[in-house]
Amino acid sequence: MEKRQVMDLPSPPGLETTEYRAIKLRCAGCGHVTKPAFPHWAKAPVQYGPRVHAMASYLAVHQYMPYERMAEHIRHLHGAKVSVGALVAMVKRGGQRVLPAVEEIRHLLQRPAVVNMDETGCHVGGKLNWVHGAATDRLTVLGVYDHRGVDGIKSLKVLDEMTGIVVHDAWPAYWNAGFETVRGHGLCNAHHLRELLAATDLDGQRWSEPMTNLLLEMLAKRNAAMAAGRNRLQLEQVAAFEAAYDRVIRGGWRENPRRPRKRQRSKAANLLRMLDEHRDEVLRFLHDFAVPFTNNEIEGDLRMTKLHEKISGGWRSMEGARTFLAIRSYLATARKQGQDMLDVLVAAFEGRPWMPATAGP
Repeated sequence: MEKRQVMDLPSPPGLETTEYRAIKLRCAGCGHVTKPAFPHWAKAPVQYGPRVHAMASYLAVHQYMPYERMAEHIRHLHGAKVSVGALVAMVKRGGQRVLPAVEEIRHLLQRPAVVNMDETGCHVGGKLNWVHGAATDRLTVLGVYDHRGVDGIKSLKVLDEMTGIVVHDAWPAYWNAGFETVRGHGLCNAHHLRELLAATDLDGQRWSEPMTNLLLEMLAKRNAAMAAGRNRLQLEQVAAFEAAYDRVIRGGWRENPRRPRKRQRSKAANLLRMLDEHRDEVLRFLHDFAVPFTNNEIEGDLRMTKLHEKISGGWRSMEGARTFLAIRSYLATARKQGQDMLDVLVAAFEGRPWMPATAGP
């Protein structure tokens, strides 16, 4: 006997129609008429249900599918002729349905010991705006604002009561007023490594390569200690690393004479100044293993908004941008906490949005 198996997709189903009937009853004694309530997603005589709404939001926000292609996709796959306008309205409705969960994400982001923050440019109505974000390995919140500065960071509504360490890329706004309650700052060393590489290859700096090697050696030793189950390096090892860091900084200043209280004359010298003046923040990952070496946690979340802009060319309105980012915050957090994205979207449209937890599902 010879066997062969072929695995294939089933024929796509059409839309399933559910009819709800509300029976009116009149009390024989008092004459009062009682009628049960319809589900909140069945307000009109005929309308699309939670799963169609969830699919529209999923395709628009997670798969970055333009609305015309989305309408074509649903027509070919399910035989339903859903207009572009109806799909836009579904996604807009989704932005409202997930707001309770997004507010909970904001609240939870005030508690962690370490929070990653960053921002990236975006276009709304053809004008430059900024997507700001805050994240941990369990939570993500994204928002849009028309400025890059501290007001944009505050618009996320997570900063007021944040008490942990904020990890960022040393953009000046992160040193401004508004961060009084945080325990400290950590800096993204991935940024430093890129700038150090440019200083070595483009500017011919001699100090930048030893600094690169030193930071990578620190990271390797820290990772080895973590893999061995330790939560800190030996004090002698930390002291040796800090002494080596100081030697490289002093060598850099000999190569680039300092201009006290003034901006330095080159990008390499300004990088050197930042590494010198903020050495505690640069090396915080070495002292506190909870602080990451890079800011990749939030940068990965923000990278998806750049992909959306590359495909769709930005948002037409601020309302559309806020809707997209609210749903994106909901889905990114759900994914981090092991949830199925379509399931949590259906739940949101059924009026019971999934609520996140810092410790996961």
